[in-house]
Amino acid sequence: MKIAENTLPAVAQGLTKLANGFVATVAVLVMVFAMSGCTNPPEVPFTVPGNGASNVEVTTDIQIAFTTAMDPISATDPANWSISGSLSGPHPAAGALNEDLRILTLVPETPFQQGETVTVVVTDGVKTGVQIPIDPITIQFTTVGAGAGAGDFEPGSGEFSLVQITPQAGESGVPRRPSITASFDLPFQVTSAAGAVSLRGDKTGLRTAQLVFPTQTNGVSDLMQVLLDGSEAPFYPGEKVEVVFDANLLSQLQNGDDDPRKLSPFVASYRAALGYATGGLGPREALVASGSQGLIFAELGELLPYSGLEMLTMTASGTVSLLRSGISGEGASWALESQLTLPVLPVSAVLADLDGDGRSEMVVSCEDGLLRVIKVLGQELIVDDISHDMGGLVFSLLRVGELNGDQSLDIIGAASDGLRVIQSTVVIDPVTFELSRALAVTGVLPMPAPTESLEIADFDRDGRLDLLVSAGVGLLLRGAGNGTFLESSFLEPAPFGKVVVGDVNGDGWLDAVTPGNEGLSVHLNPAGAPPLNWAAVSLLTAGPVLDLAVGEVDGDPVKIDDILILQDAADPLVMLRRLSADLADSELVSLNFAGEASTANLLLVDTDGDLGTDVLVRQAGGGSDSLAVWRSLAVVDDQQSALQFQVPSSLSLPAGTNTFEIPITATFEDDLSGFNIALDYDESLVTATGMIADSATFPFGSVDVVTSIDTANGLIAASLQINGFIPAGTEVPIARVQMQTVPSELGEASFLLADGLSIQGTTWSNQGTLASSGALLSADISSAQGVVLINSATAAPESLQCEISSSSGQAEVLLTWSNPVGYDLQGGIEIRRGGAFLASMSGTNTQYVDTSPGQGSLNYSVTGFVAGVPSAESTCNAVIIPTTNLNCERVQTNLNTIQLNWVSLPGTSAWQVYRDGGFLIELPAVQLNYADNAGLQSHLYEVRAVQGGVTSAGATCLVDDAGGAGTANPSDLQATLIGNDNLRLTWTNEEYYDEIRVFEGGVQVATLGGLEIEYEVSDLLPGPVNYAIQALGDGGLSSLIEAGEVNVPLAAPTNLSCQATGAAIDLAWANGPETFSYDEVVLERTGPQGTDFINLAGTATSYSDPVGGGTWTYRVVGYFFRDGVSYSAPSGQCEVNITERIYYDPTDVVVGRDFEIDILGQLLTAANSWSFQIDYDGNVLENVAVTIPGVASADLLVTDNPLGTFAGLRRLTVEVISGTAPVGADSLLARVTGNLEADFSLLGPVLFHLVDGSLGTASGTQSPALEDGGVTVSGNALFIDSAGLTPGEEIVVWARGVWSQALTGYSVVLDYDPTVLTCLEVSNVGTVGEDLSGTFGLFFSGIDPLAGKAYGSVISTFDAIPANPQAELGYFRFLVAADAQVGDSTTINFGIYDADGVEIENLFVDSVASTIDPVLFPADFQVLSQPEPPTLLSISPISGPAVGGTEVILNGTGFTSGSNVFFGPNPATDVVLIDPGTLVVNTPAGSEGSVDVTVLTEYGQVTLAQAFNYYVSNIDSYTPNEGSICSPTTMLVNGVGIPEGLQVVFGDLASSLVQVSPDGTMATVRIPASPTTGIVDLRFLDAAGTEIAVFPGGFNYFNDGVFLRGDVTCDGLVNIADVALIAAYVAGSGSAPVILDSADIDDNGAVHIGDAVQLASWLFDGGAPPAEPFPSPGTDPTPDGL
Repeated sequence: MKIAENTLPAVAQGLTKLANGFVATVAVLVMVFAMSGCTNPPEVPFTVPGNGASNVEVTTDIQIAFTTAMDPISATDPANWSISGSLSGPHPAAGALNEDLRILTLVPETPFQQGETVTVVVTDGVKTGVQIPIDPITIQFTTVGAGAGAGDFEPGSGEFSLVQITPQAGESGVPRRPSITASFDLPFQVTSAAGAVSLRGDKTGLRTAQLVFPTQTNGVSDLMQVLLDGSEAPFYPGEKVEVVFDANLLSQLQNGDDDPRKLSPFVASYRAALGYATGGLGPREALVASGSQGLIFAELGELLPYSGLEMLTMTASGTVSLLRSGISGEGASWALESQLTLPVLPVSAVLADLDGDGRSEMVVSCEDGLLRVIKVLGQELIVDDISHDMGGLVFSLLRVGELNGDQSLDIIGAASDGLRVIQSTVVIDPVTFELSRALAVTGVLPMPAPTESLEIADFDRDGRLDLLVSAGVGLLLRGAGNGTFLESSFLEPAPFGKVVVGDVNGDGWLDAVTPGNEGLSVHLNPAGAPPLNWAAVSLLTAGPVLDLAVGEVDGDPVKIDDILILQDAADPLVMLRRLSADLADSELVSLNFAGEASTANLLLVDTDGDLGTDVLVRQAGGGSDSLAVWRSLAVVDDQQSALQFQVPSSLSLPAGTNTFEIPITATFEDDLSGFNIALDYDESLVTATGMIADSATFPFGSVDVVTSIDTANGLIAASLQINGFIPAGTEVPIARVQMQTVPSELGEASFLLADGLSIQGTTWSNQGTLASSGALLSADISSAQGVVLINSATAAPESLQCEISSSSGQAEVLLTWSNPVGYDLQGGIEIRRGGAFLASMSGTNTQYVDTSPGQGSLNYSVTGFVAGVPSAESTCNAVIIPTTNLNCERVQTNLNTIQLNWVSLPGTSAWQVYRDGGFLIELPAVQLNYADNAGLQSHLYEVRAVQGGVTSAGATCLVDDAGGAGTANPSDLQATLIGNDNLRLTWTNEEYYDEIRVFEGGVQVATLGGLEIEYEVSDLLPGPVNYAIQALGDGGLSSLIEAGEVNVPLAAPTNLSCQATGAAIDLAWANGPETFSYDEVVLERTGPQGTDFINLAGTATSYSDPVGGGTWTYRVVGYFFRDGVSYSAPSGQCEVNITERIYYDPTDVVVGRDFEIDILGQLLTAANSWSFQIDYDGNVLENVAVTIPGVASADLLVTDNPLGTFAGLRRLTVEVISGTAPVGADSLLARVTGNLEADFSLLGPVLFHLVDGSLGTASGTQSPALEDGGVTVSGNALFIDSAGLTPGEEIVVWARGVWSQALTGYSVVLDYDPTVLTCLEVSNVGTVGEDLSGTFGLFFSGIDPLAGKAYGSVISTFDAIPANPQAELGYFRFLVAADAQVGDSTTINFGIYDADGVEIENLFVDSVASTIDPVLFPADFQVLSQPEPPTLLSISPISGPAVGGTEVILNGTGFTSGSNVFFGPNPATDVVLIDPGTLVVNTPAGSEGSVDVTVLTEYGQVTLAQAFNYYVSNIDSYTPNEGSICSPTTMLVNGVGIPEGLQVVFGDLASSLVQVSPDGTMATVRIPASPTTGIVDLRFLDAAGTEIAVFPGGFNYFNDGVFLRGDVTCDGLVNIADVALIAAYVAGSGSAPVILDSADIDDNGAVHIGDAVQLASWLFDGGAPPAEPFPSPGTDPTPDGL
């Protein structure tokens, strides 16, 4: 037989052309063969498909080429060939020869099946044209399906690879909070990683992964650390853990590549560590709750939240049960939680988290060929509404695994003829464009016999899951990582039934264990891909093996799996306890077994949560306990590290908070002398400013801290060296990381401790230093991660309630809330249900009705908006259960009895019956009727279903009066006090009333509906009250029912506080009554001399008590007199101990400014001498000095010396030898002054700590208490500078500011003395405010000359000004009164301006509309006798071209209308006086270089040295001078002195991207797209807008018809911006694309919303790409008029 080996890789459509060419080349050879009388059979140069081909289409034809012409009769005779599929059987086919009779084409009548092997045999009955028989031909190929090709195992040309992962893939015993580090052969884009990596457990499903990039630089990294997020619970012991890196991870763009490369997917599988069962396995415990009926399935998974693992079981009859373990974990503690019966008999099942919600679902293969999914809703089992049609296939086995690296679990099903690959496929609704998922068969793996056992694992650790199959033979199918497989090994000997996987020799590689002829066959992995014939080591057993399981049962030694065996022997259940890597080194442990071994199955899992593996035995046959467990005993957890670091899992910052600290604690078992700490954080939201030792553990100065910070990459690390050691402890506070928020940013900033962080060339890891040896101890940081919640400044809606009501039998949900602030009038409230948008409402609304909520558990959220900034969501939940159908009627034989009947509802656990608005009875779920002996009156009944603790809306029915006498009286009337002065009435209705009347003291005060059963009264006066009710029904009025007298007490005063102020005590409290006042308040004071009483007015809420030193106790008593009775109510007590102290108040100091801190004394007696010491951080607080008014220098000693413990720490010592400090709460003892650098990295708390102090008095030296107020470095301040005033002259007062975040607005309000100053103008000209008051900004100002107030406010919608350490925000121009007295002084303060009832305050507004209160620094102004010379503070801009003409603004003081300005020796032109503080001039021509700027007035002159720089700038040439209207072309500009900030304008279109070389000789300019063609002027301008060069008609736009489809913005890229532009254009809210055809994504001649949808689908969901021209620019291949 001849096998055709030459193949031609060609598609069928091109074969005719290829064959004709082949004929032309061999025609001469054929003639030579014929003429020479050659009788050899013809050769077969190629076949299509080729022999051994894979992934062949199921509709393929078979073509065979010969080297000579063939006989048309024999070649086309079906008797001479056969075609057979391994799954589909024989395939009849028609045969035909081509025109030159050399290519035979066989066309099968029916398609092949997916994944089958096709065999084509052509016999020697086929002859040549001269009747020479061919050599028989056999061709075999595999159709598309699950078969992999050799090329599938190599990365594609557009891919890059994961090259190393730690721990290695396949390892067991990894921490239950694993830390996995992966490296790659190319750097990857960090921004692409967020959705490209997932973390999953086979019991707990999809988990939240925390990603860290230790080597990140400029947004790329080649190293990634994957951690379990700190908010997640650890994995379960023994749980299979998978980390998936998918193709969404993109590489850094490589040279020669047009696009980034995608990662070749990698799936790393691990097993979480177990504890060590020191007590072995306990006795057999039956799980009674599982019953005695045989089970075909039992598995544990996380099915209910926060309750550990639950168990799902299934019988052959289709009963599925949810079992839940008790706290003890004993077998008897398991209880039945829920149960259901499938509509069709089941065959097999698997448990997995298919939908990625972190909860397991059960997938069941049923006899009708459908896959059904069982979920848990609430605590009840339900069958999902959607079943999945498998085309009639029924699967005897189901397994799950991540087969193709798409982060979605796949299923392998074992059918009678082989395996099927089942994957979740995306289905798009063509009408709504909504995406949904369905399970479908995507591949076929033929098997030689029915599959008996199947395991999914990664045997070769290549990041692709493999299949181990027992199907007549034992097969290892190597996975290609794309859902296809290739046969790689055969198990020898072939297994008898089951195959299991584990590491039985502890080498880290997975082995295969199977039942053999006389025991077990152990196939040891050769540390790589197993060989083609994978031989085994035999282990004898006492009898035939019925079932087995492999896993780490005892945990000792770790990472070596034990083998559990069920055998047909005297000891049916035994454990081969593995002791070492040597298979012979094992201990046989017998377990007491009860039941039928032949129908039993084994499962290894931790059933009781003690971290040890238990043995669970399931009985498939009935008659005994269907489940039993042998639990591990005395489990010891060896995962506890000798050193663990912990951080909070979450920190929530109050709105407006910009500084905070992350505390770090440690748990350790040995004495330590130091720590190394490394932390990674989200630099886009927060910034680290330092790390300090935690003062709760370490006394000040006891630890040397060296900190290293990489702000750009969000890294901080520190070494903490203890001067001594710290003993072992648990959760010991060791350090605090000082952080500040990034201005104007909100969200969730993640942080975590991470190892291997590189900062400034040093690698940092988390470690401790052993005090005994100095050795480094690695810290366990697996749970040391958290998130900082940076909250919106917009307050969230409050008191949100979800109330379910029923309208016409339809359930509705009423949402009610309160608005704490005024939300936007338009779109100020947004409502969502389950995350889906419901409604947008005016910000004045406080309720919403969802009229179509559906059923089930519903989550609602309400969000408020202020200036478009959203609040946090307020949420509430509602569970809507279907309403039953209720019928009620009187029993005709006894009209007093009313019979109720209703309809059953699935999932109902109980029924609640109500009569006339009151609860009557709760009945079991099985009862669907109730007889009520309720008399002859009319009644309204209501029946509610109870499911999962929630009730449905009520089904109601009304029974008419049947002759009842009169109206029945309400019963059980009770009056109950609520709090102090509120009262609630409750009662029971005895029939269906028309109304209920409420009486107080015999007077009717309310009329209620007939179904009401309670009434509340608020704000009652103290004293007795009497209430009664009366019902009105169809029988008239009932009797008046009284509740009895209730005495209402007087509400007591609350919130009493006492605070010492010197020798006095200030008291404050809140009076209890809300609607009236006390008649009198009595203050009781108890002190050293006894108790005194102080009478105050009934409205008093504060009092200052001038007492001296000592301990004082206070109580406030309120009195109220009514009807001759005195009512009293006392408050709680407060106590104050007044002592002497030295202190300072909380102080804000500002970057770039001087500071003052007053050291004060609370003195009970006058002091004549005093001293104190302060330790402070000299790195922040510089040039520190001390002044004390009234103390001579000879009586003052001040020293300021370094402490030496760490750089910058200093101690200031102040001693007053002689002086006077009077009695008082705030006597000034000293004033400490200094300054700070203009450096925003200094923000936050700064060390300023009183460490010692003494007071000298007439009675001796005292040791006062020391109290720090705290010093904080602020980055937000407003200030004005002092200056002199000249009577009759104008003065400009500049309001300057410091701000550490971008601002979109600010307000400045000044208070001044109107008898001295008159405000003439408020302006922001020449300030940063001009940057905000443009197209989208507004400037407001106001002057109140009588009150002496003026303000200026700037606000912008879109613009922002960046952080600035000092800049002008506005100026206030004043006229000094002509009669102002020389030598007088006046203060200009920051105040509040009343603008028609709206108070304007001094504040900053950041980019998310949060308001910031700056620190305020007013100034004193003194009236002088003569005008002062000018001052020049700044100019802007500071550079310009040497040709002159640059407009420059000069800021200073003392400018006059006669001012002259000089740039170097040359006078400026066009000098304009704006005000005495502002001049605007044009620069004269000058020479290259820096020059002085001088202002000359009649009162003097001032010079700002080297303040302006002239540069020579010439544009010599540029190319090109023309371009397409839609082409992202770059222009190259050459010249001299080209300035940074160059602007290039094409006509009226400015380039969006201009880059200037550092030497100023070249620039690159992105040519902007133009909507029109033609010649335009080309202008070059500097950053200030001064023209450098103009080229009239210097550029020509043309339309060459070339474009890139999808690049609607003409920027050379296809991205989300193009989707947005298409959508805006179609909606009529955006401009038309420059080339309309670029937006016609599907090239159908029209631009519509479908184009935006298709482009978005291609970008994000792998949809169809745009039509040509794409992916390269070109012309439209289908001219269609666009």
